[in-house]
Amino acid sequence: MTSETRRQEILNRDNHRCRACGFSDTLTIEVDHIVPRTLNGSDDSDNLQALCHFCNNVKGNVLIDSLPIQDAIAGFGNQEEITENRLNFQAHVASKRQQQIDVLISQALDWKSAGTRGLIIKRRLDKLTTSGISDRIMASIK
Repeated sequence: MTSETRRQEILNRDNHRCRACGFSDTLTIEVDHIVPRTLNGSDDSDNLQALCHFCNNVKGNVLIDSLPIQDAIAGFGNQEEITENRLNFQAHVASKRQQQIDVLISQALDWKSAGTRGLIIKRRLDKLTTSGISDRIMASIK
């Protein structure tokens, strides 16, 4: 199956609407990995969802639960509703990101108290998150 065929399959399943905010634009909707590739997420259909460019960028590589499929609509959707949904999604992702960072900080502290060297901790963190976040965690546990 080509990537464009897979993309169309996911967009059709998700009614060509962003699962996070409800925006509908066939040309700009993107296919997102629910479990990001950076966290070993697969390309299976059940790990893919339609997100608009804005919501996909907000989500980044944060692990969030699968979002519900929006009902089909005509047009792009109600702009006020979409804006409110986007702001709510942005806050939700920020909360999830902080939860994930807190878990990684706790893990890094456990490794440090077990005598693991800083370089090893940094390498482990780099496998679990972005280098920017792992740098912040390393600075916080010194």
